[in-house]
Amino acid sequence: MLSTVVLFSFCGKGKEKADGVTERGNLESDYIGKITALINTDSLAGQDSLKLLQYAYQAASLDARLYELQNALVKSYFWACHAKCEKQRCSPGNIIAASVAYALDGNLDSAVVLADLTNRELIGKSAEVAEIVQLIRLLIEHKADGDLLQPYYDGRLKTPAAIDFWAIITLDMGAPPDNWLGILTREIKKSSSPSLKYAFAYAQSKSGNPLQAWRLLPDYVPLANSFPPPSFNEEVTIGDSIYSQKIYLTVDLYVIKQVSQAFSKNLLEKYPNQNSASVKALIALAKTKGLEQFKNLAAAVDSPGEQPPQNPAGQLLNAIRLAEIKSGAPAENLATLSDAVSRAAFLKTASDNAGPKNKDQVRELILAEIDSSRANRVWESKVLLSLALRQCVSPSKAFSRMNNLGVSDLSVRNNSPEWLAIYAETGLEESSQMALVSQIGFNLTQHYPYAIGVYELMQNLNHICKYY
Repeated sequence: MLSTVVLFSFCGKGKEKADGVTERGNLESDYIGKITALINTDSLAGQDSLKLLQYAYQAASLDARLYELQNALVKSYFWACHAKCEKQRCSPGNIIAASVAYALDGNLDSAVVLADLTNRELIGKSAEVAEIVQLIRLLIEHKADGDLLQPYYDGRLKTPAAIDFWAIITLDMGAPPDNWLGILTREIKKSSSPSLKYAFAYAQSKSGNPLQAWRLLPDYVPLANSFPPPSFNEEVTIGDSIYSQKIYLTVDLYVIKQVSQAFSKNLLEKYPNQNSASVKALIALAKTKGLEQFKNLAAAVDSPGEQPPQNPAGQLLNAIRLAEIKSGAPAENLATLSDAVSRAAFLKTASDNAGPKNKDQVRELILAEIDSSRANRVWESKVLLSLALRQCVSPSKAFSRMNNLGVSDLSVRNNSPEWLAIYAETGLEESSQMALVSQIGFNLTQHYPYAIGVYELMQNLNHICKYY
C-alpha cells in the first residue's frame, strides 16, 4: 500500500465540491472527479496510484487541447470580422480578446498591432480594454524583470481583468511569484472577480506549489449546469449585432492548462517507482503530444529496459525509440508493433522526425492506419493519429479523414473529448463545417463548463460566416 502522504502532502482535501453537488456522474473523462475521489481515500494501492497518474496526464492533455481550441477560436473570430472592424463596427472587446490570445502565445508583434486597432473604434472602450492595451504595449518596452511589477505599484492597474492578465504574463517572464501572491491576496479581499482567483492559483504553481494550485482551481461538475460567473475575461458583447453573447478570452483556460500540466508533472516526479515502464510511457506520451512542461522530464525512451513484447508500456517506449531513428524503414518498423497506441505513437513521432527521404512514406502510413482503424475505440491512438495527420496534409483533407476516427454522434460519452477538441479545431481551419464544429463545441461545453466560451464563440463565428 502507498500512503497518500507520499504523493499528496500538499493536496489538502482535494477539490472543493461545486455548488453543493455531491454526486458525480460516471463519465469516463471526468478526470477531476476521478482524481479527487482517489485523493480523498485513506490510502492508495499501487494500482490506484498509477490510475491517479494516468488521470492527471489525461486531464493535462485535455486542458491543453481545450485551450488551443479556444485560442484558435478567438483569433478566427477576430479575422472573420476584420472587415467590420475596419469600418469601426467591431467592438474593442473582440479585438483585445485576439490581442491577448497572441500575447499568451508569445507573439507580441501581432498582439500590439491588434491592440492598436482599438484606438480607431467608436464603440465604448471599457476601462479593462484601455488598461490591457497599455499593458500589451509595455510588453514590448520592458527592460528588466525588476520593472515588471512597476505598472501595478504605479497605480496604473485598477481593474481585476488587467491585474489578472499582467500577473500571468509577467509570471511567465520571470516576475517573483511571492510578490504576486501578496498583491493578489490584497486584491481578492477587494474584489470577488474569479479572474483574480485564477491568477492566484497560477502564482502558487509558479512558486513551486502545483498541487495547491490545482486544488485552488474552481471545479465545475459535468452536466451540473454550473458555469463560471461573468467577468471581463468572460463576457464581451458585440456592439453592432443582434447577437449579444459572451466572447471569452483565453486567460483562464491558459491558467488551467498550465496548472494541470504542472500538477501532472509533479505527481510523475514524486511517484515512488519512477523507473517503471508505465510512468516512463506516460511521460513519453506527454512529450509526443508536445505538452511543453514535460519536455525536460527524462522518460528514458532510449533504454526502456527488458519488457515482454506484449507489455503495452514497453512496446510504446520501443515504438517511440524506433520512430526517432531517421535512418530506419518506417513500414518495417511499424509492422513489428501490434498495440494500437504504440502504432499511433510511432507514426506521430515518425511524422515529427521525418526527413525528405521518408516523408511521403510516413504520410501514406498514417493515412492507411486511419482508414483501417474506424472500429478501433482506443481514444489515445485516435488523438495521436489525428495530431500526426494534421502535420502532413491540408486541414480540409485532415478533417475529412478524421471522420474515420470518431463515433457518429460526436458525444463526449462516446468519443475522446481531447480528440473532439482537435477535430473541432481542424474543422475551424477547414472553415466549411461550422454547424458540425458548433455541435462539438456545445457537447464539450456541457461536460466542461469552464470552457463555455468555446460553444458561444462558435455560434458567433457561425453567424458572421453566414450573414457577412
